[in-house]
Amino acid sequence: MKSLLLTSLLYLSLLLLNFSVVAQSKPSKPICNYPVEEDSVFTKQFIFKKFGVSMELPENLVSMLRNNGEIEVLDRGTYKMLQCPVNQRLGNGYSSYIIRWADSTQYQKKLNIKDNVDLLLRSDLIGYKYFYTMILRVVNSKGQKVDIFISVDDSIDNNNFEQYKKEYLELGTKVVIFP
Repeated sequence: MKSLLLTSLLYLSLLLLNFSVVAQSKPSKPICNYPVEEDSVFTKQFIFKKFGVSMELPENLVSMLRNNGEIEVLDRGTYKMLQCPVNQRLGNGYSSYIIRWADSTQYQKKLNIKDNVDLLLRSDLIGYKYFYTMILRVVNSKGQKVDIFISVDDSIDNNNFEQYKKEYLELGTKVVIFP
C-alpha cells in the first residue's frame, strides 16, 4: 500500500513538473512593429463618396473606415500595425487624415481657401500656453458639412502653428467636391 502511494505521488509530481515546464516554454506573443512609410512623391485622387469629396494625396497611402463612420487615411506601415491581431500595438508617431461629418465645435477664425473649403482655427489658453485646433471645413454638393483634419501625436502650439497651418492650406487646395 505504501509503495502504491509513493508511486502515485512520484507520478503526480512528474506530471506537475512536466506541466510547469510546458507552461514555461510557451513562446511569448510577437510584437507588431511596422515602420512608418514615408509619403510617395507621386499622388493619386482619393474619392470619399460617402462625404462627397476627394483629395489628391500621396499614392502610397491607404484609407480605412473606422467604427464611428470616420475615414482615416494613413501610411501602409501604420495600416499594417493597426490591422495586426496582436494586442501589443506599437508605432506611435504617425500622422493621418481623418474625414468625418462636421460637429458643433465653435471655431474663432475662418480662412477661405477656395469655394466651399475653409480652414477653421480655434485657440485655447491652457496655463500660460496657447494650443490650437485646426480643421478643414468642406461643404459638399449636397450642402453637408464635412471636417477633414490631420491627426498627429503632438499638440499644435506656437512652436509648430505655422507648419501645420501651411499643411492644412496645402491640403485644402487638393480637396475636390463632386456631385
